[in-house]
Amino acid sequence: MKKFLLSMATVAMLANFANAEVITLNVSDATDIKGTEIAEIPKGSDDKYPNGQARHIQPLQSLVLGDFDFSFSKSSGQTDPAYYWSMSTSQNQIMTVRIYKSNTMTISAPSDMPIGKVVGLTDKNKEISIYSGDVKSEVVYTAPESLKFVSFTITVGEAGETPKLEKGDTAEDPYSVTDAIKYITDGGSKSATKYVIGYISAIKEVSTSYGNAEFTLSNSATDTEGLTVFRCKYLNNEKFTAEDQIKVGMHVIVMGNLEFYEKKKSNQLTNGQLVSIDASGVEDIVADADEVPVYYNMQGVRVANPENGVFIEVKGNKATKVVL
Repeated sequence: MKKFLLSMATVAMLANFANAEVITLNVSDATDIKGTEIAEIPKGSDDKYPNGQARHIQPLQSLVLGDFDFSFSKSSGQTDPAYYWSMSTSQNQIMTVRIYKSNTMTISAPSDMPIGKVVGLTDKNKEISIYSGDVKSEVVYTAPESLKFVSFTITVGEAGETPKLEKGDTAEDPYSVTDAIKYITDGGSKSATKYVIGYISAIKEVSTSYGNAEFTLSNSATDTEGLTVFRCKYLNNEKFTAEDQIKVGMHVIVMGNLEFYEKKKSNQLTNGQLVSIDASGVEDIVADADEVPVYYNMQGVRVANPENGVFIEVKGNKATKVVL
């Protein structure tokens, strides 16, 4: 009896693989599109949009492609997902589904068409892996960056390869600042979302107007160099509402895109957001700041009024070489 049951299970599994099918869904074939429609603005008819604006639906709530239901949502403070037509004067009529950073897209399949893999094709002819793994009836995708999709290819009835996670791909195994800079130097992808752990060693700005912050992430709170975190959002991708939400000395994990900014010759993390904050190191930094510094020359002799030279500054338990 056990052998018979095993055989039946094997037959069922093979039947699944035999029924595997790859389906391509073009965004231009979408039906039952739900959301707020905004009419086309012809070129030159509106000072606000001198080049015109294409007809679109925004926010886009849902649509249907073939047998699959697509629904969309956004995080607080983010741009709404949208469905765009081309301008009526355009020779190439291309429809796109536009999802912006941190927007969520959910794909629901019929019960007899479980999803094993989804690949989206952008308007730049770039393939984006949306899902690959065990077959399931619903796939949820959170966009790591702004994307314009023209089609989706879905494999049903067969499991896709489970992506291999590497260091830096998750908050549980983040890059150090050193790792992140090496990733940039080695030419890592600018569009890949990476997680980096470190200490906030300097804060350039916390803008409550724009809701973002710029600071330096280093291997320690007293490092003078590190990774520039540019236009970073607060926890849960929320906007900053107060300047004291971050402080020097905080141990944080940040997610975003890593790149080298040529103009400033700077290694940067852009389009970022804070994932976690540990403020336990802040008190030590503040306590050190209250210490009266003592100076020594390079021969180890204490100097009362140091000037015009290189000295060792001792502040609390920390010694630093300084130029005065």
